[in-house]
Amino acid sequence: MISGDKMLNRLIAFVSSLFFLLLVSCNDVADDYLTLDGQAQGTTFHIVYQDESDRDFSMAVDSLFRLMDSSMSLWDKNSLISRLNQNEPDLLLDEHFIAVFNQARGIAQATQGALDITIGPLVKAWKISSREDIPLPDAATIDSLLSFTGFNNVQIENGMLIKSDPRVQLDFNAIAQGYTVDLIGQFLEQKGIINYLVEVGGEVKTKGVNIRHKHWQIGIDKPVESASDQRELQTSVSLANQALATSGSYRKFKEVNGMKFSHVINPKTGYPANQTLLSVSVIADDCATADGYATAFLVMGLEKTMSFANEQKMPVFCIYADENGDFVVRASADFPNE
Repeated sequence: MISGDKMLNRLIAFVSSLFFLLLVSCNDVADDYLTLDGQAQGTTFHIVYQDESDRDFSMAVDSLFRLMDSSMSLWDKNSLISRLNQNEPDLLLDEHFIAVFNQARGIAQATQGALDITIGPLVKAWKISSREDIPLPDAATIDSLLSFTGFNNVQIENGMLIKSDPRVQLDFNAIAQGYTVDLIGQFLEQKGIINYLVEVGGEVKTKGVNIRHKHWQIGIDKPVESASDQRELQTSVSLANQALATSGSYRKFKEVNGMKFSHVINPKTGYPANQTLLSVSVIADDCATADGYATAFLVMGLEKTMSFANEQKMPVFCIYADENGDFVVRASADFPNE
């Protein structure tokens, strides 16, 4: 979500093509449906909400973005996570940091480590999103970094982060953007808003209905690169008081000697995740959960993802490339049919 290489990835991959929100045109918006659009956290956001009092929440939303950045932004050297990664002593964690940490741990345990917030050094080593001509890390480097990667190397005690090794560095980018969406949604609900859509960098949370008194309709794009703004939809879903997040590996990669290396790192191997699974969309009650699982599923691969999703009754939609390079879709039993 918040910063670092993955933020740049999401700006390119999500905002440009992963998601297209199927909203009504501006001319159809009633007086009591308001919109907020802008840029934050290295990406864009779009918020639609119904408020008969015609309240402008732009300043409050901006404050929430800044609050999250001060906690979890890897681009901000003074953020809490940056200071923790630099081993600054005696830092008390804020409530949002603790919430994201615990939620990420839960997903890590459920997916046997496919999601891991301690992969910061591995992400830096690969430098996938960098445009510089940086050599890929060798096996010895990866093995060294894996020796202090893993949730077993960090814990929270008395409101403070405890590391088993000072080289451990955290990266919340796989889940924190979804958490930001949830936080904004919670704020709107506290203000009495019962109909809204919050989208940040392609991650979406909805409540109630849109201007047409129907559930919010969200499109999922085909994983194709395009130089234009034209988007080709693979499918669309109707969201009712739910969130949807998508992770993709097809757009942001590094190519060396004809081989493509995804920006999504497998925490178990230390190497980029398999390129066959191109896009994973997850529906959940909250966006942080959808966000975290979408990234974990890219690491797990198609078969393990489908098995997990069906067992847990989780709505999941995958797009992958077959042996001929053609796009094939596969959805879990609980993914809604349009």
